Amino acid sequence: MVKRRLPIKNSSRKPDRKGRDDPRGEAADGGRSVAAEFLSIFRARFADVESKMRQERTTDQLQLVAATACRTFDETLAAEQTARRRPVSLACQKGCSWCCSVKVTVSVAEVALVAAYIESNLSARERDELVERVRGAYERTKGLTSDQRYSEPCPLLVDGRCSVYAARPLACRGWNSFDEESCRRAIQEPEYDGARVDLFQQQLAGILREATHAGLFKADLNGSVLELIAALRVVLTREDAVSRWLAGHPAFASAYDEEHNVPREACLEMANRLLDPRLVPPVAPAR
Repeated sequence: MVKRRLPIKNSSRKPDRKGRDDPRGEAADGGRSVAAEFLSIFRARFADVESKMRQERTTDQLQLVAATACRTFDETLAAEQTARRRPVSLACQKGCSWCCSVKVTVSVAEVALVAAYIESNLSARERDELVERVRGAYERTKGLTSDQRYSEPCPLLVDGRCSVYAARPLACRGWNSFDEESCRRAIQEPEYDGARVDLFQQQLAGILREATHAGLFKADLNGSVLELIAALRVVLTREDAVSRWLAGHPAFASAYDEEHNVPREACLEMANRLLDPRLVPPVAPAR
């Protein structure tokens, strides 16, 4: 059965007096808007990705690009949640993996980081088992759109838990839910109208992903969007895949995700608009 992509509902949370929970992002401390914060993050990460990859085109440097983005995500989210007057009560916990059957897209940098984590933390037997799961999942999912990907658990799952959680991609970090039942229904019931999510967390991941793709393009590398399972198949079965990609070879061509890819020119045009110093988000009025 073909199913639509995982639907999303705006959070039903009401903003506090400073609006920190407002999914529209209008209010923040000192009148600083969430839009302004995201713009600042994009600019900083875009510049950092380009700078790092122009300085040194190595696998270690590429992994550092992804690790820095993940650290930025974790620290920014922690600070935002600490600032809220009412803590966020997400339903996400170990063993809950409803969202781990949807299509995930990544950058080469994120795949390189996941591969390094696998090499350092999984035993030889666990790596061999993972390769077999990846191969099987790839055969069952290749060519499918997001709307068709609701029955294939991520091959990185082991007993319902992510085996690379510390190095999980930005898309996975961004996904969240206030209600596990809504996630189950969104996966299993085609007519269900959506899971309830914290949009700040999801959009923070999105802006970091965009900055990474655009920064790689700006550094004259291929910043194309990859489908996670297909990219894992490449990096886990060909040890030199990342080094070949760094040298300009289309090592990940089989993993390019045509559904979500944006041409280099369009990606950089979007980045240039966000880098334009004349672009200044409005400051929210004091409350």
